[in-house]
Amino acid sequence: MSGIRVSSSVAAPPELVWSIVSDVTATSSWSSDVRACRWLDGATGPAVGARFAGSSDRGPLRRWSTTSTVIVCEPGSAFGYSVRSAGRPIAEWSWTLTAADGGCLLTHAWTDRRDWITRQGSWLISGVRDRRSYNETAMRAALAAVAAAAESKARG
Repeated sequence: MSGIRVSSSVAAPPELVWSIVSDVTATSSWSSDVRACRWLDGATGPAVGARFAGSSDRGPLRRWSTTSTVIVCEPGSAFGYSVRSAGRPIAEWSWTLTAADGGCLLTHAWTDRRDWITRQGSWLISGVRDRRSYNETAMRAALAAVAAAAESKARG
């Protein structure tokens, strides 16, 4: 399985940054593909085992849905979830936060969990042939967007 980790310094407290990255209902404000997420099974926020549904697209002909399960939920320090689509494992995503210099170091990680068959056909759905490069670019953009939102809130 392949993965990516990207990090950035954020001039905001870890607890504030965590509240942003763990609010899956707001993911569309910093994700390039995610259009909406909603908690499932009566969940109203992040907790280990909580599930949420996501809908994504890359234009009107490239749409897909996922179901994710929170696998790490440590307020102020880590948030992560596993993603499935059509019942198949797709990925694990995580955010880790480490207090540093009056703010924090925010690390965003992705681990590809697709099997060979799923990897071969996933580009047909998403239109992305090089998922690793695409995700790395998208993850850097997400880090910048989360940092901007957190720093704006921190300034009041």
